[in-house]
Amino acid sequence: MRNISFNFIILFLFSIIFFRANDAISQVDTESLRKIDMKVGLSQNLQTTIGLRKGNTEFFALSVAYRLDTLSDKYHAYGVGNLNYQDNSKGVFQRSGFLHLRFLKFWTKYFSQEVYAQKQFDYFRRLKDRNIVGGGLRFSFDIKGKSDSSKRILNIYAGTGLMYENELLNIPKNYSTNLIRSASYLNITWIPSEKYNATSVTYFQQNIFNKDDYRILNISSMNFNVSELLTFVFQFNYRYDSQPPLPELKTYDFEIRNGINFTF
Repeated sequence: MRNISFNFIILFLFSIIFFRANDAISQVDTESLRKIDMKVGLSQNLQTTIGLRKGNTEFFALSVAYRLDTLSDKYHAYGVGNLNYQDNSKGVFQRSGFLHLRFLKFWTKYFSQEVYAQKQFDYFRRLKDRNIVGGGLRFSFDIKGKSDSSKRILNIYAGTGLMYENELLNIPKNYSTNLIRSASYLNITWIPSEKYNATSVTYFQQNIFNKDDYRILNISSMNFNVSELLTFVFQFNYRYDSQPPLPELKTYDFEIRNGINFTF
């Protein structure tokens, strides 16, 4: 009985469940892998999810994300990479990935300046190629615990700025765009204990020449720390595009994921 229960828990924690409704939204999350109270120096983060479904619909899915940070008293630089793979019993496969680089220069305890660049492809959403360069201002705020003032229980990060976006979509006539968007985000992390924390990150990107053209992405997750190296992750993602490039595409897309996070 003990072995059966243990196997069931392992299978559940390594499961991944997808609910998809759109194929043309290309925002990606670069905040959720951010670590709290990082030490000066170099740190790395690796996260993987594995999925398998059998029955009327069959598929295998694999996702790998990696993050590298370097931190000093004056600056913070990091790079984030992600690869996703999925196939089914008919041999049809889909894949996506991105590389994001960001540099922050600290002005004060609360404010910093940042610049970033990103390259992305996503066959899930018919995105053949996406290139971004941008920058702006970032605000940081935290609330510390009453019993231990060295530990933060609530962290808030907010940023706003502009970015240049070049997209090429894999649809009839290879639809492409070149425009400037406003880029804002709000990252809230709640840490009630060392064993548990919850994070919600919301991105808002709007075409500065067309107020009706905007995108929203929300990544919400709960993390349960098993040890200093291993964390179980439960995640909900929601995307919205007010003007998808094809009329038959829905404006929203959401998914639910379970996975593990290795920190070393």
